[in-house]
Amino acid sequence: MKNLLIVFTIFSLTACTSSDDDAATTADTTAPIITLLGTNPETAFVGETYTDAGASATDAEDGNMTASIETVNSVDTSTAGTYSVTYNVSDASGNAATEVTRTVNVTSAEQLIIGNWTSTSTDSEGSYNSRVTIIESGEMSVYVEITLTTGTVMQSVEGMTWTLNGNQFTTTDTFFYNDDDDDVVDTATITVINQNSFSFLSDNGETLTLNRDSDYESTIVGTWLDVFLENGCQYTIEYDFSNSNEFTGSNINDCNDDATTVSGPYTTTGILSGAIYAGDEEPDSEQTYFAVQGDKFYLYVEEGNNGNVFTKQ
Repeated sequence: MKNLLIVFTIFSLTACTSSDDDAATTADTTAPIITLLGTNPETAFVGETYTDAGASATDAEDGNMTASIETVNSVDTSTAGTYSVTYNVSDASGNAATEVTRTVNVTSAEQLIIGNWTSTSTDSEGSYNSRVTIIESGEMSVYVEITLTTGTVMQSVEGMTWTLNGNQFTTTDTFFYNDDDDDVVDTATITVINQNSFSFLSDNGETLTLNRDSDYESTIVGTWLDVFLENGCQYTIEYDFSNSNEFTGSNINDCNDDATTVSGPYTTTGILSGAIYAGDEEPDSEQTYFAVQGDKFYLYVEEGNNGNVFTKQ
């Protein structure tokens, strides 16, 4: 019998496995990101409670971390000044976010009232458009236009001064209405509500709330222009007010090339308002009054039916 030789070849198969180092999770080195909410810089009113808008934070690994933000708020609304609010947060791996800072400017009532303010309203009797411009030197000008449902339009322009007592401003003013031969003298109290609105309370019990508007001019000095169409003709009226209380004016009608000029002195209730006197006219109760209103000024003849609104050049 032949011997049968069976050779078995044994293959050793070894499974490949990852090392402990390979199996380890990649280290987290990404810091969270803080996003500021609200506006920056922020303005607060002296005496009011400042409520910070806060911030949010997110992290690639830990997700929403807003609740973990550490906030340091140094704002003191009892004293005008510039303050900061800082926000910081770190994730579970110890990565710190870049600090975010909000600047908060706490403004006094006297600083806060400076600016241009408007109010519009409508009731069963008509519509009302009011504008108040206030400057640093304790002066203000007021323009009021009332359009009644009957079609009658009443306008007034006035100069006023104001004094500060806490958060209230007391004023005395004189109105010049174009449908009334008599001046109406009244007093009023302005109370600042916040940095964007204030209430105007007159002695007769009427209250008007005004809201902050656009930029404003702080002086009548300079060149002002009004261009308008009337009866198919274009009129170009220009006034130039000097520092020496003298003015010159021109009125050009393009239909017949007719040009008239006028010059003379002007007096001011303050910087913002007053009266002009053409030629040799003496000051009296029927003169032309002006008041700077926002980025424009309003020129009004007391016994006339309307006025002109000029833009600074």
